[in-house]
Amino acid sequence: MKKQIDEFNQTCPISIGNAGEITKVSYDNDIVTMLFTMSEVYMDFRKLADSPDKFKSMMATNLTQMQGSSRVLFNMLVDANATLVTTFIGNTTRTEISARFSTDEIRDILNNKKGVTPLDRLKSLIEITKMQFPIVAEEGITATDLYIENDNVIFVYSVDETIGNIYAISANADEIKINMTANITATPTAKRFMQAVTVCEKGLVYRYKGSATGFSVDIAFSPDELKGIAN
Repeated sequence: MKKQIDEFNQTCPISIGNAGEITKVSYDNDIVTMLFTMSEVYMDFRKLADSPDKFKSMMATNLTQMQGSSRVLFNMLVDANATLVTTFIGNTTRTEISARFSTDEIRDILNNKKGVTPLDRLKSLIEITKMQFPIVAEEGITATDLYIENDNVIFVYSVDETIGNIYAISANADEIKINMTANITATPTAKRFMQAVTVCEKGLVYRYKGSATGFSVDIAFSPDELKGIAN
């Protein structure tokens, strides 16, 4: 495993898209540490750092879908009876978040002992996104909530009516939907979220609510529409 890690480090930093990069992997006293430098354009690490246990739980849920070289590495960790520490560093604030996994925890993740389903993974992504709310989408529009309702995943946005006109959004909903279609998968984070929604046969609804009037507008994408966007 040490040889594999040495060879791996020779290729670092390894890009993981706009989300960031794998900076380094080290092995010392049966502890393998993977260091990631992550973009804070899509994620507020200061908010995530406030809930390390929750972050670890959500990370474990998403690791159950590992494939390829990542799965090979995790199998090697189990064979070596090693502990894994993943450390994420925000590229702007330098905020650090670490999660430690014992050999048994790694083995359970590989075997999906908890029986994690695609819906569990979607709920995990929803929780990690909600930890960062409120998020300013653009001037006067702020993401405030995110949840599953029946067959849809609902994003809720508050529209500051001292700046924006909720009725204008309603009047131009069709045009707004066309413009949104190109942005649903604009970033790796957004694409991963949309794929998780699609796998669960859910639709996406963007619900805009006026801050003063309470008037709401839904811009909805059906599961079939999302599949078309994904393809």
